[in-house]
Amino acid sequence: MKRILYAIALVAFVALTGCKPEPKSAVLLLSIDQSGLASGVPTPDTYHITVTNNSTSEVFTADSENLSTSFVLPAGIYSVLVEGSSSKEGIVYTITGNQSVTIVPANGDQNISVKVSAAEATALIFKEVYYTGVGDYYFRDQYYEIYNNSDQTVYADGLCIASLNMYEWDGTPTEYDIANPEKYVFAQQVWQVPGNGTTYPIAPGESFVIAQWATDHSTAELGGELGKDLTGAEFEAIEGQTELWNGTVITDNPAVNMRHFASAYDLPQWLTDVGGAGLILFFPPEGMDPTQLTYQTGSSSIYGAALAIPVDCIVDGINTIENESSISMHNAPVSVDAGYIFCSGYYVNESIVRKVSETKDGRTIYKDTNNSSSDFEVSSQPRIRRNGEGVPSWNTWNN
Repeated sequence: MKRILYAIALVAFVALTGCKPEPKSAVLLLSIDQSGLASGVPTPDTYHITVTNNSTSEVFTADSENLSTSFVLPAGIYSVLVEGSSSKEGIVYTITGNQSVTIVPANGDQNISVKVSAAEATALIFKEVYYTGVGDYYFRDQYYEIYNNSDQTVYADGLCIASLNMYEWDGTPTEYDIANPEKYVFAQQVWQVPGNGTTYPIAPGESFVIAQWATDHSTAELGGELGKDLTGAEFEAIEGQTELWNGTVITDNPAVNMRHFASAYDLPQWLTDVGGAGLILFFPPEGMDPTQLTYQTGSSSIYGAALAIPVDCIVDGINTIENESSISMHNAPVSVDAGYIFCSGYYVNESIVRKVSETKDGRTIYKDTNNSSSDFEVSSQPRIRRNGEGVPSWNTWNN
């Protein structure tokens, strides 16, 4: 009888004190697959691996010199990121790979192979992106600052900007009726910088701003005190003065009007989802016909059409997502952006800002590892040219 009472008391004690068994762990065995690297691309001396628990945000890291490593992890769902870099003949290569969701079962080992790909460092990069808008559902002061991160003068002429249409509202990947879809990304609206090839030089350390609408949005009639004054922007994504369906007149300003390069349906100006979007910069390949759109599988609607953009013509991209639950919605290929970043919500007056890597000869060099999780941070004070970036000489209207 005493033994029975003791057992009952022990069970009661465990229940009352909340004692729980230790969480079960498993071994994640990770190998790195370099078969995707093009001939001539040097392999890194070492890779840095980051494993993130998607539920708890706990991070595990390791460095690997022999293409394999292992982690002992609590059971859960993880994102695995592999990063490396190499150089040859003055060209810097960023080498990345990821598996956005990896299941590590309890009481067992999980073997995965992460395939990596390489991208050359580019001159023109997203330096700051502001898309969230401000209170009272105002979003027309969105802007995108592009920076010359190299030591050579380059030209903005012909550069395109687009947000990608790669997922449905329920998070499932969108399927397009095209051969080898993995070689493309898809966009319904594309805007392009005009010029003859040498019209808009961007010197090292200079930036230019693409405004949705290059006016002063800080007036009471528009965005109020938190609205951005974009009268000094170099470009605005409109083709001329436009009256919208609700009576709002989008005025034409000193900023250079961009060209509406491709459009699946009529849209008078460029805008980005205030919850984030996959954003890219690219130069169209020779012979690309922007009127030849690709349709979603099984659809003939214009709302299912998009321009197929070859991945290899993308010069920069960033995965801005809605929140941590959208991690799996990886719009840009891993070679373009192996990570992701998100703001705290809608209409919160926050921007995405690239981190400074170093200052060389008075010129800011920004971090560019093709991983927005480490390259960018969120700012509660959006500000153009926050680090003293130069203004192109041809912008005579900048205040």
